Amino acid sequence: MTNVIEALEWQGDRSDSIPLEATPKGRRRLLGGLLLASILMVLALSQADNWIRLQRVLLPDRPAHIAAEVVSRTADGYCLFTVAGLVVLGLQRAQRRRASRLVMVMVLGGVLTGLVANVFRSLIGRTRPEVPVEQGWYGPIKDGHWIAGQYAYSSFPSGHTSAAAGFGLVLFLVGRRAGFAGLAYAVLVAWSRVQLGVHRPSDVAAGLCLGTLVFVAMAPTYTRWLTLPKVTLRTLRDGLPGTSRQKFASAAANRPPAAARSLETPGAMTGSGSCEGPDSSAR
Repeated sequence: MTNVIEALEWQGDRSDSIPLEATPKGRRRLLGGLLLASILMVLALSQADNWIRLQRVLLPDRPAHIAAEVVSRTADGYCLFTVAGLVVLGLQRAQRRRASRLVMVMVLGGVLTGLVANVFRSLIGRTRPEVPVEQGWYGPIKDGHWIAGQYAYSSFPSGHTSAAAGFGLVLFLVGRRAGFAGLAYAVLVAWSRVQLGVHRPSDVAAGLCLGTLVFVAMAPTYTRWLTLPKVTLRTLRDGLPGTSRQKFASAAANRPPAAARSLETPGAMTGSGSCEGPDSSAR
């Protein structure tokens, strides 16, 4: 809890942050390695899905179910982002603008990752483990009927886990301790989804991996958003990769030559205009 409070009181010191702002080539290599590792991990877990899920009976049934239900509810979109919005308003009133910016970027990270997860699971069409349908991977269409977006066929990857990972991993831009607190929250949400029987271990592992991949890909953009003087739709757009450079290049191309600017500026040429000093009005 202390790490989370420290993150919310963040004032812009990133000395303990994870260095993810590498060159585009280095970031592509990192993403490629993470993608390969994610695929191997999910494939390995898929072989042990049923055995891992059976271990749920080792925990006290009712207490574990209640705890999992509470944790899972915190990652519901309406709950997570509503609470985060209230936190932003409170931080704004307390003049903690940098901390409120951090929470806003966390929300954006969670929303973005959740949307990506929904697209993938609508296209993949894996059945949830405890629904009364024939288990399998069906894609967006089954038996000539559109099943994309249906609850029973939207298990892989876990949307709750993906959103929680996209939300919490942003804290790695603040520091390692805060980042690991965000990661712990995402892992706890992943456990809750398996404990409730609505996802398999490979589903939540895919959600964690997806959140990590989106975070690494978006880390430079998140960093730009964190350093913006003011958050508006225009400044968020300017924080996207390449946008600021294009805007600067366009402004430089449209800028008149120095000689033309000097002719347009009254008193800019040597000998033109008056040379009165700051006290000239007193004379």
